[in-house]
Amino acid sequence: MNRPIALLAAAPLAVITLTLAACGSSARDPNAAGRLPDGGAAATSDFVPSEAGPASADGGVCPNVDVLFVVDNSGSMADKQARLAQSFPGFAAALQKRLPAAKSVHVGVVSTSAYYAGAPQECLIRKTEGPASSASQCLPAGAFLTTGESDFASRFACVAKVGAGGDDDETPMKSLLGALSDKTNAPSGCNAGFSRRDALLIVVLITDEDDVRESDCDPTTFSGTCGSGGDPDAWAQTVIAHKGGHKENVLVLSLVSKKSGDCSNVIGANVSAFTHRFGQNGFVGDVCSATYDKFFEDALPLFDQACTTFVPPPK
Repeated sequence: MNRPIALLAAAPLAVITLTLAACGSSARDPNAAGRLPDGGAAATSDFVPSEAGPASADGGVCPNVDVLFVVDNSGSMADKQARLAQSFPGFAAALQKRLPAAKSVHVGVVSTSAYYAGAPQECLIRKTEGPASSASQCLPAGAFLTTGESDFASRFACVAKVGAGGDDDETPMKSLLGALSDKTNAPSGCNAGFSRRDALLIVVLITDEDDVRESDCDPTTFSGTCGSGGDPDAWAQTVIAHKGGHKENVLVLSLVSKKSGDCSNVIGANVSAFTHRFGQNGFVGDVCSATYDKFFEDALPLFDQACTTFVPPPK
């Protein structure tokens, strides 16, 4: 898609999902700051997992973990999704060491536009469909994965391959905020039980475009495509409010286009700005890198930070 400012997308789905899968049990609990230098330089081989990081400040146990992947499913994303899948094994092993005491992990995936298989944009994907997708009923029961269920890795690989036939007017922030809303996570909602009050929230965004700020929207310029609306501050404040006002209870990892012309004509300025609103818990890498190994390796200290600064909700 070629436009001055486009939408964000995320596809690191397979990587973090499997990584966290090895961290905890299948128990489903009813409850779910700073900035590191940018990462994401190309690496030539799988990274070696570093030693485990510190435990949490409240007794040595990391909290529950909810991982939400926002995957750009527009036509230019097939190769980026493949790179993500290739970087998964090393990241999964490293994350297993970083969060050995996580009690349970939920993993869900949304795309950046209303999904072809009939799922509303804010609903976690259970069935994939369309060009370059796995075209399967990946999750027969439930809208998200838990690490204790059988065939976790294969189910994740299935649902992570969302395909590349989505709308060119990607609205990743709309997908992200909708997936976390009280309405969709209510007992009657399409994402019931996914986002928990007592869980560390990890958001993974992968896109080769940008999201459009409301103030930049010009229907003439964008041919009627105006992105998610709002702006990076508003997006971040909505996510932080969802976590009880504690931005330290959120990690955001974003792979975006950092230089026009490398693999995209759109620099991910707004997605990067949103990510950096989380300070040390926000990390930006280059979606055009030949591999995402180094990006995920460099992001590992974020998990140490999260375990030591996580603020549990009131009992």
